[in-house]
Amino acid sequence: MKVAIYCRLSEEDKNKLSKEDDSESIQNQKSMLIEYAVKKLHVPLLILLGHDDCGVMTYANEHYPEMTENFQSILKCVYPVIDHAGQLDCNNKFARKHTLWVEDYLTKNSSIINSAVTEGSLYIAKCHFDHDSGEVYLIDNDLHRI
Repeated sequence: MKVAIYCRLSEEDKNKLSKEDDSESIQNQKSMLIEYAVKKLHVPLLILLGHDDCGVMTYANEHYPEMTENFQSILKCVYPVIDHAGQLDCNNKFARKHTLWVEDYLTKNSSIINSAVTEGSLYIAKCHFDHDSGEVYLIDNDLHRI
């Protein structure tokens, strides 16, 4: 089974200054739709994919801890990585660390996802895309390629 997630834009999204700046409405829709896919559609695989040369990671590293008005929604999902691990001088390592943070966030904040992972009915694949080689590879909790 293949599942695609569609999010409906809201009034909040009219004022976006960049495509990465998701409104709270969009963030909530993503969470609810992922939970629906896991609970009702029994999706067995959730792929988290970070990538090299991520502009969001570069921006966050350059502006931390400033919470700029235009990028609040995206920065509040990235700054916790810096809060926990400190600033990383390599943005590609930062992107891989963020992928781990997303997995942790999902399992801690969604009882549906946590239960599915614990029961073994859901596998969360932590992946990274290497722009130079074109490869997508799994990463472990130490940020190494598997």
